[in-house]
Amino acid sequence: MPLEITQREINGIYLLALNGRLVLGQESNGLLTMVDNLLSSGATRIVINLQQVNYVDSAAWSTHRNAAKDKSQSGSLKLCNLRPN
Repeated sequence: MPLEITQREINGIYLLALNGRLVLGQESNGLLTMVDNLLSSGATRIVINLQQVNYVDSAAWSTHRNAAKDKSQSGSLKLCNLRPN
C-alpha cells in the first residue's frame, strides 16, 4: 500500500496525516518533498499524524531526521499518535 498524505492548515499549523507504510524510497521521498515545500513557503509549525501508519522503516525515518537537521530555518516539527512499536 503506498503512503497517502493528506495536508491541511489550521491557524498557521500544517497537519500532515499519513496513511500506509513509511518506508525508504518513493513513499518517504514524497513526505520529504512535501515537508521541504512547506518549509520553503515559510511554514514553521508542522505536525505529522502517524495514527494510520502501520509500519515505519528505520532507514526512512533516519533519512527524514537527517534532512530536518540540515535545515537552517527555525520552527517545530511534532509527531502525534505514535504507536508503541
